[in-house]
Amino acid sequence: MKDKPKASKPGGAAVPASATDGVQTQGGPGPFWDLVAALNSGRLVPFLGAGVSMIAPTSLPSAQQLADQLTAGGYGSAGDDLEQVAEVCSARGGWQLFAQAISDVDWRARKPNTCHRVIAELASEGLISAVMTTNWDMALENALTGTEVMHTCVSRPQDLAVASPRAVKVVKLHGCIETPENIRAKRSEVDAEAWATDWAAEVFAVMLRSTSILYAGYSGASRATTRTIQRISEDDKRVASDWVVGRKPREEAAENQRTKDFLDASGVDESRYVDGGAAEFFAALRNEVYPLLLERPRSVAETLVKSLISPTEIPPDGVLANLEQLVGAWRSVGQAGAQAELRASFPVDRDRAYSAIIPRAAELGRYWAWLTLMCNAGVARVDVGSLRALVDADIEIVPVICDSSQRRDEVAPLALDLLANVTDQPSRRFVGVVVGGTGPMPTFSSKYDMVRAEGSADIVRGRNMQVDWISVDDVFNLATAGVSAAAYAAAVRAHIPAAPAIDLDDSPPS
Repeated sequence: MKDKPKASKPGGAAVPASATDGVQTQGGPGPFWDLVAALNSGRLVPFLGAGVSMIAPTSLPSAQQLADQLTAGGYGSAGDDLEQVAEVCSARGGWQLFAQAISDVDWRARKPNTCHRVIAELASEGLISAVMTTNWDMALENALTGTEVMHTCVSRPQDLAVASPRAVKVVKLHGCIETPENIRAKRSEVDAEAWATDWAAEVFAVMLRSTSILYAGYSGASRATTRTIQRISEDDKRVASDWVVGRKPREEAAENQRTKDFLDASGVDESRYVDGGAAEFFAALRNEVYPLLLERPRSVAETLVKSLISPTEIPPDGVLANLEQLVGAWRSVGQAGAQAELRASFPVDRDRAYSAIIPRAAELGRYWAWLTLMCNAGVARVDVGSLRALVDADIEIVPVICDSSQRRDEVAPLALDLLANVTDQPSRRFVGVVVGGTGPMPTFSSKYDMVRAEGSADIVRGRNMQVDWISVDDVFNLATAGVSAAAYAAAVRAHIPAAPAIDLDDSPPS
């Protein structure tokens, strides 16, 4: 992807050159967009090999590095590979001895890296429902937990029976450190023909037949896996396409015989081989997918705006142009800037590691529709660099977006608490706009006193925040049949509280 054109795609945005630096699809841009299309349709399953968990800050050892550590500790002989060490341990003391041997490595609490985090974010958006891996560690599960994605680890046959259909499946083909008796490491397990009748092979085969696979950090170490790939790939009924992310160019990677066998079996040619490293690839994927995520709330907002203004005399072109400017502002700040805005707009989720866009598209789209009408009426403007929305000169709009089951008067104070901890001025005035939710509107609409710890717990500074609350529906309902653009703008301005100066004499001392 390094040299691919940065042209806009239908429904998307131009991708900055920096987003894909260091990663390139050897066959050009087309296959990568095919991959995004597979992801968007829910047909993409990542397959993570040991190389992914070697990336910082997870920083787990490679198979050979682990083998060297184990042989240095007396498990096996110098020069043994991991499969040989596992065979020696099994012969001496069964799976218990191998579990004891590998216990010095902290497999459970390693921090997730970029690969794990991006997969967790995509799962939070509902775009990934299953992941396959040959790794024993729990870095991916830690990333999924951090983004509050319901998931289940499948490392034994019985795990399939209890897995929730709504949970993301983490299929551990070689076992999990949580159930060390099921870890596969012996050569007779990773290379044996018996794999063909094993439960893991059958699960792998089902996914291979029904989805597209994205291999990352996997070099074809398991011949049994390669044989299954070859058997399924040769089935002319399979129409899915796969991708491989490698640290080296394909030709160089294929110098390793097992890697060559794996690549040949998968049918991945240079056009679907991504050269540049897994961390760089997933970072680039996140940057390319982000603008597409915004299409969900944009579509909601566009449909609503068109419906609202259709009976009026308001020219639609200008309103829709305002919407595109707003969406363009969200694109320009990138995912990091959008996450900050989403945490503030959905105050109950402000402590989440990641706030998903797609599951909240309806609520976010309604806020965008409201803000679009406000901007078109000349009542509000958006600071493109920060996504802050302002009424008149400096009265900031505070969006409080609620789920349908949340009480508006309970969620709103969370937004004010957040404001009190980021506002420097002792006195500010805001317009609070509520989207969705149930129950009464917030009643603290004149003065709202807050205290904030400054520097140390025994030093406090007062906050006096005046908040005037409205609902998006209040403005939506102003778009009545036959109303002109000027009349609508005047009605909106009359409906939004004026902005007189705050009486600082009533403010707590700073």
